[in-house]
Amino acid sequence: MITNNNRSFFRDSITDSWPKKDWALNLISPGGISSVAYGIGYEIGSACLSCWNRCFPPANNRPREESQVIDPQAKDPCTIIPPEVVVKHIFSHLNLATLRTICCVSNQWKWLANEPILWKIAIYREIAFGNDKWAQCFGTDVVKDEDNREEFSSLPWKAFIEDSKKFKKIFPEKSARDCLMLVRLPKTLNGGLTLKSLGKLAKKYFPASDEGYRFFWTIFVQELGDKSIDKSQWVLMTKDVLPGSRNKSYSEQQKIVAELAEKSLISYEVPETLQSAACILSQYFGSNIRLFNDNPWTFTHCKENVQGFQLIVGGFAPAGLRVCSGNFDHVHIGVASLRKF
Repeated sequence: MITNNNRSFFRDSITDSWPKKDWALNLISPGGISSVAYGIGYEIGSACLSCWNRCFPPANNRPREESQVIDPQAKDPCTIIPPEVVVKHIFSHLNLATLRTICCVSNQWKWLANEPILWKIAIYREIAFGNDKWAQCFGTDVVKDEDNREEFSSLPWKAFIEDSKKFKKIFPEKSARDCLMLVRLPKTLNGGLTLKSLGKLAKKYFPASDEGYRFFWTIFVQELGDKSIDKSQWVLMTKDVLPGSRNKSYSEQQKIVAELAEKSLISYEVPETLQSAACILSQYFGSNIRLFNDNPWTFTHCKENVQGFQLIVGGFAPAGLRVCSGNFDHVHIGVASLRKF
């Protein structure tokens, strides 16, 4: 990022003995901060002031000579604080809605708010179900062998933004961010991510279930229960079955997904059983939301066929998620769409 060279004294001094947070606030008069807050509206002003106060608490015993570099006419904190400090210590605490709003404040704020790392951080914190959320729900041991640096660097935040806009046209009744879920599938989760190990974690939320599922057909447990993914990966999956895919044969549903991929030029495909179950359950673990639930009954077909039975996942009731078969056309059975990274 380009540094504001007009504040060389401030930028040089900030690297000396005074903490950055002390220099930052002492160079801005309370009136200056307030005028910016009220100038951009109560909602965004409250958000910025709250963030500002959290990041830069007032300093004690400000030196007299420091006040000599204050610009008494300054109204906008972002014209005083170096851009790198604003991005790293202030704007990085804002949510997606606030980031979008502050782009309308001024060209300077828009320039700062459009820094890619801000959107990546906000999407990881607010949207993605990553290693940190797996750890919050089940303890750090379940992802202790995961590479968190690789996880964050590989986050497909741009794909989430772009794909959400495209799926908004497919799901017009939903907001863009409610069309897709962004989930990290850690290969080493709980010793190895499988349908069985996922069920063991789910038992925390569904203790009455023997396997962590409301229903998991025995032949599927034997065939797929211990099958793991090849590597840790991010996936984007639709939060509902595709419109027009219900009450269709599996072959017809495959064509619907293929046509979607062709039109959108994005490699979406029919999800696998483990991917579907992990994505659906993660939203419940993190937000207590039952997607593909029992009101109305909703299942997605999955890729696997075991002994002539095509698998389906869904019917998520308060008692848990179902993994069963759906070798028939039914109004409850559609197909979701998933993209791997």
